[in-house]
Amino acid sequence: MNIMTRTLQRKLQKENTSFRELSDALKCEFASALLRHGAFTVSEVYYTGPTAQRMI
Repeated sequence: MNIMTRTLQRKLQKENTSFRELSDALKCEFASALLRHGAFTVSEVYYTGPTAQRMI
């Protein structure tokens, strides 16, 4: 995205949300889609998902 950090923060605040809330919602949607389509097991989604890097 070609947007300044402060500009993004103001726009998100105007929408009563935050980057973290949007990020968490997107991760949840993505994980749900993987499970719904049978692409991965719960364990695979958990250990290979976007937050796995922070857990190691």
